[in-house]
Amino acid sequence: MHKKYGAAIQHSTFNIQFNKLDIEKKESLVNIELQGIYCMELYPEPHLKILKSIKGDEIKNYLILFIEHCLSVIYVISYNLIAFSHFARYLADVGKMWGKYLVVSRKIITFVPRFPHHQKRSMKVTFIIKKSAKRYDTESTATIYLRLRDGRRLDSVAQTALSINPNLWDEKNECVKSKAVCDPKLRSETNEELRKLKGFIEKEYNRDKDNLDKDWLKAALVRYYNPDKFTLEGEKKQTFEQLFDEFLEKHRLSEVRKKNFKVVKRSLLRYELYVRKVKRNKKDFVLDVNDVTKETLADMWDFFENEYKYFEKYPQIYEDIPEKRTPQPRGKNTLIDCFSRIRTFFLWCYENDKTTNRPFDKFPIEECKYGTPIYISLEEREKIWNADLSARPQLAIQRDIFIFQSLIGCRVSDLYRMTKQNVVNGAIEYIPKKTKEGRPLTVRVPLNEKAKEILKRYKDYAGPSLLPFISEQKYNTAIKEFFKLAGIDRIVTTLDPLTREEVKRPIHEVASSHMARRTFIGNIYRKVKDPNLVSALSGHKEGSKAFQRYRDIDEEMKKDLVKLLD
Repeated sequence: MHKKYGAAIQHSTFNIQFNKLDIEKKESLVNIELQGIYCMELYPEPHLKILKSIKGDEIKNYLILFIEHCLSVIYVISYNLIAFSHFARYLADVGKMWGKYLVVSRKIITFVPRFPHHQKRSMKVTFIIKKSAKRYDTESTATIYLRLRDGRRLDSVAQTALSINPNLWDEKNECVKSKAVCDPKLRSETNEELRKLKGFIEKEYNRDKDNLDKDWLKAALVRYYNPDKFTLEGEKKQTFEQLFDEFLEKHRLSEVRKKNFKVVKRSLLRYELYVRKVKRNKKDFVLDVNDVTKETLADMWDFFENEYKYFEKYPQIYEDIPEKRTPQPRGKNTLIDCFSRIRTFFLWCYENDKTTNRPFDKFPIEECKYGTPIYISLEEREKIWNADLSARPQLAIQRDIFIFQSLIGCRVSDLYRMTKQNVVNGAIEYIPKKTKEGRPLTVRVPLNEKAKEILKRYKDYAGPSLLPFISEQKYNTAIKEFFKLAGIDRIVTTLDPLTREEVKRPIHEVASSHMARRTFIGNIYRKVKDPNLVSALSGHKEGSKAFQRYRDIDEEMKKDLVKLLD
């Protein structure tokens, strides 16, 4: 036993065992002093033979690497017998083993390996957000970042695919607050994803801890979000469809928006088939986010605009990727909406290291253009309410539903989801479907006497819904019909969705379920003139572009303002 170093040497096998290292501080650095290259003459190990043939700085570099490799074996497997060959014997025998310097060819080199057994790694994985929000802000979102710290070796921050409202974030526990009012599914899914992500990073760290650099964390996240791309055989490329599906899964979308994105996805896949079938020398065409250019986007636009024609001309495409509804001509606004969603997808791909391609930088999308919202006056509404539809009882039912909708101002999608449980203490309470996930705000609209009368008429209705609804398409057809029968036929100026030009049409031709919502908003806004109060009843978010249009609808308001100049 070597008393000074606590090292037992077995000369027969040249194994070395560290039993009790007499180190004053657990975190002390271990340095070695070797005088010249004396060890080469004592123990002619193959490595040392190589050293004899090398001169100058090459000797220094090789020896450092060799010693570092040998010592790392001891450090990792402390307290165990380690086959360490002749060099281990030499290290135990040479004097001043705990010196300050390693001297090679009269050049001083500081060698500072550490004993992991005696020094704990300070690696820590945490989650943070960089944004805050006002107390009652339910709309703001903040990206969740992952931070990896390893003592002084590394301190990296990288963006995850997760986002959250800052008011829902528990900074101390790094998760969604347990007592916050939010969707339970959102809480459980987010917290579970954070747990899985943390476990993955810790596992990867232990595998790569000796090869860390400033870009390691970002690369690790790429591996986490793209497991199929990293295999033993090499990269396995995702298809466009697989990438879009991943976007739909990981990007925060409401169910309504997700449905709209799926429509766009199917059209893009049909575009891929269309190019293969129609374009010359494009039989092997594959839609790839890396290859899309502004010219590709222009070609996509043409396809989206004329898809209703291709439905008849190339039916095979639609047999492979069908739609529930027959494709209809898309107006300019609809095309803009479609390409805004495609742009969102490409930005997500770029931000999540799926591609470096940004084709929309050279393909600007103009703003949607909308006409002034058209609605009926309270007098016209009463005329419809009092219309004699006794000969058309089914039409009368849909008239009642329209009037009820115009008294609570909800979207038709929210109306159709209502049951008797939505009637609470003389009011309708609901969470708008359009903003349910991103902005879960309950809308409460008190019922006036007319609305209560309508509900009373159908109190014996035994169906699961609040009122006897029919399909949305049939509902819109019925609205146009009872408008005409009630004599609501004034001429209005509308914006043609295809040509985007103004046209004059009788109001009954453009009447729809959404006109009930506009009637509610427009008439209240005329009376109250307070957008915040009106939006609280309509469910519009603050600053909504859709609501801003209502500020131009009241001619009487304009006249009142002009009179202020008299």
